[in-house]
Amino acid sequence: MSESLPTAFFMHPSAVLHDTGWGHPEHQGRLRAIASALKEDLVALHGKVIQVEPEAGSEEDVALVHDGALIETVREAVDQAREWGQPAAIDADTRVSGASWEAALGTVGAR
Repeated sequence: MSESLPTAFFMHPSAVLHDTGWGHPEHQGRLRAIASALKEDLVALHGKVIQVEPEAGSEEDVALVHDGALIETVREAVDQAREWGQPAAIDADTRVSGASWEAALGTVGAR
């Protein structure tokens, strides 16, 4: 009987830059808490789950899964958030920060 391989948890360092504010479910503490729990708090998972840092992707990678209009909307909202110095809302559920585009590129590189 062979030993099973570990499960990979992909997280690019830029992912935590997607700062939607503490009142939003996707706030930056969420990923930090998950990574911390997997590394330190869940002793039973040691050796069974590993964190992998992917290379950042490109806008072309994003375009494989999202249409150009959505990409442009997100980029404009990110620019607005950067200018305001606080998260900007795309719709009632979706917020971005000034660094969300960089975070998106890091995330799309995890394939």
